Amino acid sequence: PLFQLVARTRSPELFMAACLLVIIGTAVTAAIQERAPGAEIMTVRVFHDALRASPAALVAAIDWSVEAGVDIINLSLGSTSPAHAAAFAPAVARAAGAGVLLVAARATEGQPCWPGALAPVLGVELDWAIPRGGYRVAGPAFLAAGYPRPIDGVPPRRNLYGVSFAVAQMSGIAARAGEYLRAARPDMDLARAIPSFLAE
Repeated sequence: PLFQLVARTRSPELFMAACLLVIIGTAVTAAIQERAPGAEIMTVRVFHDALRASPAALVAAIDWSVEAGVDIINLSLGSTSPAHAAAFAPAVARAAGAGVLLVAARATEGQPCWPGALAPVLGVELDWAIPRGGYRVAGPAFLAAGYPRPIDGVPPRRNLYGVSFAVAQMSGIAARAGEYLRAARPDMDLARAIPSFLAE
């Protein structure tokens, strides 16, 4: 199963923001499923009364996902605060130790993003020159386009776009790679095997 963090709220004050998050969450899920149509996607609520989540809430969601037995965690959100790196490091290590691959933004607008900038996370950065569905490797980063599936008659820059979609593209690509690798060897440690396979 592939895991994705999404937001849901029942607060009337946050209704419009929640609608936007549902639209973004749906578009991110579609980007993953476009690359990995057979992926089973689980969602976890990390936002409650505000459109913010603490590092502790994200760590709890990562740990819950590992316990639920997912193979890949798509984390379309993170923190640009270097102080949060230490909070994420143990959860990243626990996920990797369980063979779970974490895919997250490595940087956003030139700023390192946590936990995506931590090893062994498959860290994703934007590269608008790469066609949708493609990627390239630049050092420790996987670069992908940040566009979702096209909408007829809507120019790409008028649609939703950004690093969340680059992360989703790479999560879908990673899920397909995981399917291929696991077919060859069912007991394979996907957290280690997928990044190496994709970097070849």
